[in-house]
Amino acid sequence: MHELYIDRSNYNGKRAVPSADKTVKLKIYRIVYLPDQSRWGDELIEAVPFNDKEYSVGHPSLSKDAKTLYFASDKPGGYGGVDIYYTTREIGGNWSTPVNLGPKINTSGDEMFPHIANDGVLYFASTGHVGLGGLDIYSTSSVKTGNKITTWTDPENLAYPINTNAD
Repeated sequence: MHELYIDRSNYNGKRAVPSADKTVKLKIYRIVYLPDQSRWGDELIEAVPFNDKEYSVGHPSLSKDAKTLYFASDKPGGYGGVDIYYTTREIGGNWSTPVNLGPKINTSGDEMFPHIANDGVLYFASTGHVGLGGLDIYSTSSVKTGNKITTWTDPENLAYPINTNAD
């Protein structure tokens, strides 16, 4: 099955649904490819059970094997404004409880826009790591024990000319 994960403002089909603080948060949705019709389906499906109207869950990036979904969220309990999390696909297709990537990746600033490359390197933007200014792009790789991620390598700033003193 081919599927595409996207984020979109919380919308019920007729209007945006605001949170208690009167802002509209992001949710992750998926859309499925219909091979018999050679096109993407028309229905956006809420993709994860931890979408919530009170915080954003967005910027999804699916691993090459489609078993791990990385995303950014400002959900309570993180290290800063926006943190990066991952969830794994369980037997039956449901997504597990999100796991925060931890303090080596997440800071008191914002970590956003994760992208997991086919070689397993995770790229992300951060305002909290030492950089050239604004949102700089970093790379890191997971360290696993068996099939479980136990930590991450120190984030590496991709430097100039990728990063500048602006976002």
